[in-house]
Amino acid sequence: MNRPQRDTALIREAGITLDRALFPLLVGIERKGPLGVGELADLVARDYTTVSRQVAKLESLRLVKRRPSNSDKRVSEATITAKGRAMTNALDAARERVASLLLADWSKKDLQDLARLMRRFADDLLAWRT
Repeated sequence: MNRPQRDTALIREAGITLDRALFPLLVGIERKGPLGVGELADLVARDYTTVSRQVAKLESLRLVKRRPSNSDKRVSEATITAKGRAMTNALDAARERVASLLLADWSKKDLQDLARLMRRFADDLLAWRT
């Protein structure tokens, strides 16, 4: 699921132009933002300096903007812009189209089982080492 080729295919399906390396950052900022570079680096498991450069690129594309943190004015946080949200909305719609195609031949029971087991997996993952 985390293969780079999947991100490339999803970007293509969404009909957007975005460097594949920026994809998880944009989505992370939209889903969990506003985020400082350190938090974002931890989220995507990349080093701080790389993420800092990539956030600057997202900012130059007007997909995110930086602002001082509410809790620590020394920290700059990235937040999604309207243009960035439009892009993540296109990615979400593409995900839905792909999932619909992949699951089209699944029975109702198979879909219910998938939902039940994914919920169990998510719950177990949240409870793990807490």
